[in-house]
Parts: sequence; C-alpha cells; structure tokens
Amino acid sequence: MHRILGACFVSLLLACGGGGSSGADAGDDPGTPDVPTATDEGVTNELPPPDEGDADIPVVTDPGNPDHPGTPDEGPDGTTPLTVTVEPEDGARGVSVVAPITVTLNHGVASAAGDATTSLAWARGFNEIVTSGIGVEGELAVLGRTVTFTPDAPLAARTTYRFYLSGLETAAGAVPTIVVMFRTWENPIARQITWETATGIRQYTVHDYDDGVLVGARSFDGPGSDGIWQNDDDVQDSRTAYEAFEQGHWTRLVNYNGAGTDAQWGTGDDVFRYHQSRTFDENGQNTLYDSYSGVGSDGVPFSGDEPFGFRQQKTFDGRGLLIQSFQPTAPGPDATWFTADDTDLWPTVYTYDSKGLVATEAWYDGSGVMGGYTEFDHDGEGRMTEQRRYDAGPDGTFRTGDDFVQVQWVYVLP
Repeated sequence: MHRILGACFVSLLLACGGGGSSGADAGDDPGTPDVPTATDEGVTNELPPPDEGDADIPVVTDPGNPDHPGTPDEGPDGTTPLTVTVEPEDGARGVSVVAPITVTLNHGVASAAGDATTSLAWARGFNEIVTSGIGVEGELAVLGRTVTFTPDAPLAARTTYRFYLSGLETAAGAVPTIVVMFRTWENPIARQITWETATGIRQYTVHDYDDGVLVGARSFDGPGSDGIWQNDDDVQDSRTAYEAFEQGHWTRLVNYNGAGTDAQWGTGDDVFRYHQSRTFDENGQNTLYDSYSGVGSDGVPFSGDEPFGFRQQKTFDGRGLLIQSFQPTAPGPDATWFTADDTDLWPTVYTYDSKGLVATEAWYDGSGVMGGYTEFDHDGEGRMTEQRRYDAGPDGTFRTGDDFVQVQWVYVLP
C-alpha cells in the first residue's frame, strides 16, 4: 500500500462544494451541521467541460474485434489487448463521498503501487478554470488486476473531482494515463424536522434552492387551524435568506422573525431578527462564524456598526475534518472581543467514525463542564440523515446510563 500525499498540480478543471452549527449555540433550527460531510450551500450543479488536447484523456474499454463481438483483438505477442475500467467513470454524477476509486484491468499489474503517480484533487469555486487544485490525501493499493485509491477522509458533497493515475505496467504493456472527472452527490436537504421527546414535532424547516443553490429557508412552528403539521395552513415562524457566495459557499445570512405590516413573508417590510457571516480560508474551510444581534444605528446589516453577538473560531485536522471550535461569550476586562482575555470560550469537540463521517459533537462551558452532546447518523452514501441531542437525565451527568434524547432532527432528502 502506497501513501499518496495531497498535492497541488496544474491544468485542472474543477468545481466545488463543502457545511454550520455548533451545539453550543444551536437553537430550534440547527441548520446544516458544520462538518465536512454535510451539504454545503451555494454550489452550481454543472460539471465543468472536459480537458482538451493532450494525452490526459479518460481510458475506455477496448471495443474488441468487430468481426467477433465481445472478443478482444490479440496483440502481437499473443496477449489480449489491455482494457481498463474506472469506477466512478468519467463524467459520473451522484458519486458516494465514502467509496474508493477503483481501476480494474484485464491483466495483472506488474508494477508496485510506489511506482505509480496518482492524485485526486478538487477546487473551490463556481466551475471556473483554475491553475491548481487542492490535493486529497489517501492510500493507493495494487492487488492483482485491481488498483484502488482510498481517500483518508470523506469527499465533499456537490464537488467535482479529478483523478489522475499513471506509471502502471502489465504484461500487455504500460497502462495509458488515466484522467477521470466525477461529481459527488448533490444532497440538497428538502426538509428538516425537529422533534422533542416530550411533545413530538416542534418545528420544521423547508429549504429553498435556485438551480441547486441554497437561497433561503422557511421555518414553521405551528400546525395551523387544522391541527395537522406539514400542510398549507402551518404557521410560519421565520425565514432566512442566504447571499454573498464565495468559493462556493454562502458567506452571509439574514434571518427575519415577522412578516411585517403587510402580513406577507418575503417582502421589504419583514421584521429583521439577526444576521451572520462566515469566513473561509484558501482550502475552503469555514474558520470563522460571526453572529450579530442587531443592525446598528443605520439600520443596515453588514455595514460595520451592528452589535456583536458571538463568534466561533474553528480548527481542522490534516484531513480537513473539523476537530474543535471555540465560542467566547464575553469580551473580558478590556471590553474588546477576540483578545487574549475573552472569557467562557465554550469549546465544541467533534469525533468521527472509521469512514471519517462525523459521529458526535460535545460542548463544554468555560470551566470545562460538559453542557451537552449530539450524535449523528448517515446512510450508506455518507449523507447525514439524523441528529440526536441528549439530556443528562435524572443524575445530571452526561454520558451515563440515564441519558435520553431531548431533541431529534430528521433530514428529509429528495
């Protein structure tokens, strides 16, 4: 097995994808959890055009002898010509984020994995042409006629990847350079339902998309006059608008909790509640999450004079997985946010399963006492399907035998 390090390389033509909430500040609607496997917002659904020109073209299966369908032509040395299949195939969509890339040959591989040159890379953006990509680390293994590349961590949803492999040898000769581009599953969350153990359904949120890009969300907290949830007379509680997309992510949201004097949601007089912004680094990782509780004296959000609510500062491991976030709750004696004397950092810590999918998050108060924890479930393709937030139970201590599910979020996929 050969270790492949993430590397940037030239002549890539890629597109992007990537995810936000922490248990420390999550309310009735946690939004899409800010973990690598959760769907990110604001990414176009189109694959970029294929590479043009040089020998870096996808390898296809040999058509064989046209006089005898299904029988490959023989080579000059009596061996059957080399055929190559790749899974996922070039141009594939809806690819799993947890499945390896598999190359299958009709001859055994004579060279070692260490002799091959391979890379898997992607780039953040709206299908733009880029000169370098972000490398994905993983393991390259050769076993008989099969070559497998297994990424170290789940791939990002709604993301286009380019897989490159060269330097393999078989008894039939050298394997042509393989270049395959594919796109992972889109997974737009259609509806998010919040349940409480004691009372049943508490709220649900409908996500609105424009050509695959998340542009809004509408939350409902009552079943309406008929007493039945999830139909046309449900009581809308709030709406959220997403905007200012960069690197394939929304960077601003504005939340409203009233329809205004005209009693119509989505018009200019909706009642402002709060707004938030996200900052991403060059690797597309959401490193900062800021929330503001008002619009300031000018009445305009994102103008610089709004009162600050909180900030989450996030750290990632070498695989790009979110490991920990900190949320100071007070600016400290100097009365200035984000300086060394900020207090009550409220760290949130994440753990992952063997596939690299987020398994738990737990948050702690400023003194290190656990304030709660959440467990996550995923389907076989790596899509998040459920969250469960636990109460400490009668003994008041988390992660003991009497813990029970306090709130549950179920994600309805299209």
